[in-house]
Amino acid sequence: MAMCLLVLCGMAYRPAVVLAAPFGGGFSSAGVASAIGEVACHGEDELEDQFMIGLRDAYADAFNGSEKFSLHSPAPNPELMATVHRDAIVHGHYYNRGRSNAKLIRYANDVFGKNYRPTDEEYKAMLKKAGTPYKLSPQVAYDLKQYANEEGIRYFLFCNISHIEVWLKNILFSDNKFESGKSMAVELEYYLVDANTGYVYDGFSRESKTANMINAIIVKGGKNMPSNVLFQRVMEEQVKDVVKKMGNDGLSKLKQVAGGV
Repeated sequence: MAMCLLVLCGMAYRPAVVLAAPFGGGFSSAGVASAIGEVACHGEDELEDQFMIGLRDAYADAFNGSEKFSLHSPAPNPELMATVHRDAIVHGHYYNRGRSNAKLIRYANDVFGKNYRPTDEEYKAMLKKAGTPYKLSPQVAYDLKQYANEEGIRYFLFCNISHIEVWLKNILFSDNKFESGKSMAVELEYYLVDANTGYVYDGFSRESKTANMINAIIVKGGKNMPSNVLFQRVMEEQVKDVVKKMGNDGLSKLKQVAGGV
């Protein structure tokens, strides 16, 4: 029997704060103290909590294996983390009011005013500047800096899962040899925040898998592999690439605007 699954997430707030678990042995000499502030689906459709945790764990593993970052677990502050995440989105290059839910729109209204309506042209212009550091709202930046100083953390990662699409046709659990169109795609936005300066580096990542790649994953995990586990397998490689890009590009740009500090 063929199976088709489509999950879409736009840019709406969902309170799913997840702070990374600490690793023993302290920080590596080459790394900078970092934390996963929040991994969330800011869309109208919610993803399973188990998948959100799986993505968090994939980031934790990638940070743990990175030469640039050393993962740290701060004292929980879900409200602050959610506020910083929302603030990073509305100031960033990927904020699209038309794909936001009521909570995120209300937050944007508080920041920009109720009459703020970016046009399609303005949104496209913002996207062209993606990766250029920008600042959080002054009060949010101040609150985050106080919290980060107390916890000994310099950088926070926030992740918004913006789109997941899975078309499972003509793979292991399909009996119809004439079916075609097999793919899996995961899109996410990430926000690396320098708590010392209040600057944010944002980026976008899309990872897709072919039928053969999906088949290989299912062979290892079994035909009854839950969809959230299948998603996580696809995410693992993507997350490693994201962390590498943040370490090579994001950190350097944030340090440039901070005067090299």
